[in-house]
Amino acid sequence: MEIIKTKIAPAIETSRKCDIKVVYAPGPEIAHKYSQFIPQLVKSTYEEANLPEDDSDNWPPPEFVARTGKYSEYYTRWGREPVFLRKNFNELDIPEIIHPKSGDFVVATGNQLQKLLAHYKILRLFYCGFYTNMCIQLRDYGVRAFSTFGRGYNIIILRDAITATEFHDTVNSLLAAKMTIREIEMMHGFSCSTEDFIKSMQ
Repeated sequence: MEIIKTKIAPAIETSRKCDIKVVYAPGPEIAHKYSQFIPQLVKSTYEEANLPEDDSDNWPPPEFVARTGKYSEYYTRWGREPVFLRKNFNELDIPEIIHPKSGDFVVATGNQLQKLLAHYKILRLFYCGFYTNMCIQLRDYGVRAFSTFGRGYNIIILRDAITATEFHDTVNSLLAAKMTIREIEMMHGFSCSTEDFIKSMQ
């Protein structure tokens, strides 16, 4: 919560004052709760591309996805994703102190973010938030998907406005977060502090 209060919230407020578009990507389960969610906001402009009808919704086979039947040998103790990610996920929300405001946007997919960026001719993306070594890196609206290895945008991560999923032997040093920042700096873009971000906007 300290990072939200002292780092993320000031960066968001500075962005709004400077007419930098603020986009939230909390995941599909949470995005639909907000009036700023793009499909609710401007369906005619940002609706998903209509693809030819096919059977792709049934692939991979449900038995493979569930790792049951003849695919049960591939089952892991977590199943498709860790239990702690599934439990009460729909009850999660964006902290009230940084709730989306009028003029902000909420997306749930990389395609929605891409259409928003194209509409406003945006070339540079600043990332902050949590689960950096997973969501911020790996979601289809994340760093890898939108860096020069993906869609080709300039990526800047606010390095003191992020956390990562740490392990028992990294939590004291925050090593997972530090290494994720290093990987982004080495492969995908740049980083800056929230202080430098706010000063540059001023």
